[in-house]
Amino acid sequence: MKCEYNVDDRIEGRRITVNCLECDESFDLKECFFHVIKIMGDEYNIDNMVFSDDVETQLTGNVVDILGRLGDLCKDIDRVSSKVPKGKECKNCDVSPKKIFGDIYGSFADEPDKVFEAYYTSYRSLNQGEGCEECKRQSEEDMCRFGEELVSLSDAVLRDAYGIIG
Repeated sequence: MKCEYNVDDRIEGRRITVNCLECDESFDLKECFFHVIKIMGDEYNIDNMVFSDDVETQLTGNVVDILGRLGDLCKDIDRVSSKVPKGKECKNCDVSPKKIFGDIYGSFADEPDKVFEAYYTSYRSLNQGEGCEECKRQSEEDMCRFGEELVSLSDAVLRDAYGIIG
């Protein structure tokens, strides 16, 4: 299933309207969330998002910012998972970007609420796994960058959704 949506430039900013009326009635909330993240990763400078069904639900402000950051992170992890270290493909390397980041990207699709857990599991695998030095070096660099963004996103959610100041 792919979400149908359109983007409008309005006086109050860029707006995404997701057509939820066309959604299959047996929709899965995790699948829906993954599609929202992908939409946000494909678009830019979004100020509000509307889910259009029998009743419209509008998201604005920090919620849209966090979804946009999640979308960018998801897209970046997908891009890194197809990275080939210095022109060689390590098919059996436990620490190759394809293996390490493919697992994290899969959690966005399968269990978005477990992205942090998938990150830490992959991080442990990177430190304990066997593989070539080039794959390990590249994966470690990207893991650090993604880890910083995940912590920053977690702080934003705690601050904005729960009022916990960090």
